Amino acid sequence: MLALEELGVAYRWKFRFLQPGSTVAAEIGTVFADVGNHLSPGVIDHHHEENGETDSSVSAMIREPSLVSHHLLGPLNQAYYSGQTLAQREYVFTFGTHIHPDWDAMVSFYLADHLLRTAELPSQAVCNALRDAADSVDQGRAKAGDDAFRPFLIYLYWQSQRMDWESLLLQGKALIEQVIVRTAERQRLARENNQPVPILDFTAPLDPAIGYVQERTALQADYKDFLQDLKATISEEIFLPYRSNEERLANAARPCTMLAFQQYPQSLLFKYWVREGNHGDLMVVPSFSEDGTLQRVVLSVRGDGGYHLPYLGYALEQAEEQKRKLLGRARGGKPRYPDNYCTNDDPWYDGRGHHFTIIDAPRSGTLLTYDEVLAVVRHIYDKPKQFLHKKGELDVFISYRRDKGSEMASLLRIFLAQQGYSAFLDVESLREGAFDDQLRSHVQHCSQFILILSPGIRDGFGRTEDWVREEIITAHRTGKTIIPIALPGYEFPTSAEELPQELEFMYSLNVFHYQHIHQNSCFQKILQAIKGA
Repeated sequence: MLALEELGVAYRWKFRFLQPGSTVAAEIGTVFADVGNHLSPGVIDHHHEENGETDSSVSAMIREPSLVSHHLLGPLNQAYYSGQTLAQREYVFTFGTHIHPDWDAMVSFYLADHLLRTAELPSQAVCNALRDAADSVDQGRAKAGDDAFRPFLIYLYWQSQRMDWESLLLQGKALIEQVIVRTAERQRLARENNQPVPILDFTAPLDPAIGYVQERTALQADYKDFLQDLKATISEEIFLPYRSNEERLANAARPCTMLAFQQYPQSLLFKYWVREGNHGDLMVVPSFSEDGTLQRVVLSVRGDGGYHLPYLGYALEQAEEQKRKLLGRARGGKPRYPDNYCTNDDPWYDGRGHHFTIIDAPRSGTLLTYDEVLAVVRHIYDKPKQFLHKKGELDVFISYRRDKGSEMASLLRIFLAQQGYSAFLDVESLREGAFDDQLRSHVQHCSQFILILSPGIRDGFGRTEDWVREEIITAHRTGKTIIPIALPGYEFPTSAEELPQELEFMYSLNVFHYQHIHQNSCFQKILQAIKGA
């Protein structure tokens, strides 16, 4: 793949800025980054992933650079090799991202430009530094420390200055390039003088000689603003669930602090000061219109704090749906997510692209009041009994066939969590080999066993190595209460003999029939079955 430098053509960028969370289709000559809701040629976005492989769009672009380089350069290469003359023209490419482009969006632009010019990524050291910084900043793990004069905080300062977004991206790109050149020079001098060689780190303090005096002074003053903001906050105890399965099993929640601002902070770097000073584990930040109406709320936990908010987004979306129905202001469009999470294209973002560590209001704003938002938080997280269980115990194990039952399984887990029940889903990583002791232990340590009977689930029952079959057999042999839920399209056996001998008992089980239009009543019946088990 020949790069623009090799083709000898001139180029320039133009920009498009979309609402966060927008879904886009690929376009010739355009690359979308940190927006789009999918990862494909010309569209680099990680927000659609549920506990996905990437923590930022920069990380996704570094992992699959051809999604950018081949998409942008492919048509030019095809024209070149077909004999067309290219050098006499200036080509215009488009970079699309969300409004108020953040660090992840800006670094994605730097990488897209580099890939366009050279058809390859920067050096491994540069890529590592860019990826680590983008992941750390995007997930809220980057820290200001005792010196706020750091590249990502300089960029945040620029964001606060209401700079036009195109200039913001271009200036941020220039900052990245300057830090790379400056660090390379320092590394060269260190080697020549047999001194420790500095590493490239975009989250580390900068050498004051690099300049940016105005930015440095402003960052030093920002902490004073934060101390004033802190005086107008609500601080109270809540109980947050752990992120990892192991920690949830050992001790599913512990007392934490919710820090809720009463108004949008004046400090530019408030979230970094909050994390660094351990002022709160869950931070709630509202934005109000001039007339005092709530427009947006962002709720987040530290990316490196070990906690997550897996049920909060769904609970807020349900509250939003009820409020809008009451006011006659329903949202429309194709559901943003395919897992029955919502019924519209503008729901509360539940954090699935951020390991459920950040929740954000609908793009068009929320109709909930701030008190209503905080009430939802308190309802879910105000009591430890909602998440605490004896060591090694689970309430419910959900067994399902991944191809047609995963959406129902995810939806059911969210519902049960709202009712205070812990539910386990066997993740893909557990299905790499034979039915192992780890998964068997999860079945054995649950109180109830829910079986999602999706269309075609019985096709694998005749194979002794089938995972779902083994889960059912283990639950039956260990005396678990088995609660089957039949989805539309499931074919019931006409007799017990149609099932393998070890599964013949299933024929006499009381089966719940699920219909999406009767979801609430169906879930309530399942809940009663769990309580009565």
